[in-house]
Amino acid sequence: MIRSAALRPDGSEVPIELSTSAAGEGEDVVYTVIARDIIEQLAVENQIRSVSHGLETSNRRLAEAKPVDFLVPPAVLREIRERGLYSVGG
Repeated sequence: MIRSAALRPDGSEVPIELSTSAAGEGEDVVYTVIARDIIEQLAVENQIRSVSHGLETSNRRLAEAKPVDFLVPPAVLREIRERGLYSVGG
């Protein structure tokens, strides 16, 4: 596959992908070229790169983050115990 650009009738460029093939032998070879508009594909690839970069940044920040110690107020602990919202040892 070859990526290139083609001109629209109005003179603007559109990104394309070219697929080529050949059939036959000697002087009887027939070449086929298929051009496909890849505007949407490029947009999706850019979105994937952007999301991937964001995830990599988030993962790096999480890996570098220090643990946060916090205390649960006694009233909240009492309510958790009273409602049976926890189990000890499994």
